Amino acid sequence: MKIGIGISSNPVAWEAGQEAARQALCGSGAAVLGILLITDQYEPRAVLASVRSALGGAKIVGACTAGIFSADECLEQGVGILTLAGEGLTATTVLENYADGDAWIAGLRLGQQLLAAGQQQGTLICFPDGLTGNITRLLEGLYNAAGPDFVYGGGGTGDNLRFLRTCQLTEQGVSAHAVAAALLQGVTMAEGVAHGWEAAGAPLIVTNAKGKIVYELDGRPAFEVYSERLGGVTPDRFADFAMRYPLGVSYGFGQFVIRDPLRLMPDRSMEFVTEVPNRAVAYIMKPRADRDFVLATELTHRTLANLAAVPRFALVNYCVSRSLLLGPGYRDEIRALLRPLGSGFPVLGSLAFGEIGSYYQVPQVHNKSIGLLVGG
Repeated sequence: MKIGIGISSNPVAWEAGQEAARQALCGSGAAVLGILLITDQYEPRAVLASVRSALGGAKIVGACTAGIFSADECLEQGVGILTLAGEGLTATTVLENYADGDAWIAGLRLGQQLLAAGQQQGTLICFPDGLTGNITRLLEGLYNAAGPDFVYGGGGTGDNLRFLRTCQLTEQGVSAHAVAAALLQGVTMAEGVAHGWEAAGAPLIVTNAKGKIVYELDGRPAFEVYSERLGGVTPDRFADFAMRYPLGVSYGFGQFVIRDPLRLMPDRSMEFVTEVPNRAVAYIMKPRADRDFVLATELTHRTLANLAAVPRFALVNYCVSRSLLLGPGYRDEIRALLRPLGSGFPVLGSLAFGEIGSYYQVPQVHNKSIGLLVGG
């Protein structure tokens, strides 16, 4: 297997696509699959056309994201491509549109199309719209079609925190309110996810929630309970506390799926970035002290230990909210994450709006977390 990485910060869409693609092809040669990430300063159709002209007949899967990074640099504006080539390597891509109401059906259709040839194992890389929502239901539909014998990874797509537009793309074109996905076979993959948050206080019951809106916790207005638990939070300070104290939905012994509060609603309900299940057991979370970013390093070591092959490349989905919380220090956490892989290791990363990673082999969408895929 051969791998290529290309990164360009050229502000001209066509030129950025060409530069990134040509760099990647220097490492991989003629590619089977190109994973393409762009930031929202570019016209995505122009970038895709440019990359397609360089990659020829390769399959392409990708998305718009808040930032991209490699082993060497982090960019708030840029185009990044990871190309894969080699004998026995195959890729299938699908661009599936969906809305809030049909996310489960869209996930089911997505899985059926990706597995139409009867494949029973491989890696499913997904880039769903991080702004539309219902990614949880989308993944449930996909899992219903594919099951536990696949490795799942990817991340939600978004813009540079303007919450206005995003896009998903394959070699077939560009869409919004969609999911771009690829089934990759002929490569061994391992995935991991970590968040570094711990429960603060007693559990809560989500007594009234619909989609992204939590109306009640323990039978009372959600913000009222949230404020009391944190010693009295005034509405004008909600954004500051929400950044540091997310909600953790219990998922098995000692495991949590993090849910990031987004805004306080007029009726004192709380909107989250991602759906919160009704009747769930949840905790208000607090950050665990981790000055040396041990969490990130351990995530990489754990993922490598689960990889039954020599590691050759990595795909990272790093929460954009995490980068805001840490400020410039998020680059140090990314460096700690990548250090066990060694110098010059081929990596493509995104600042994502939701990170896809599995608990008990079932894919979940996480917030304020790090999702890691390593292939060999």
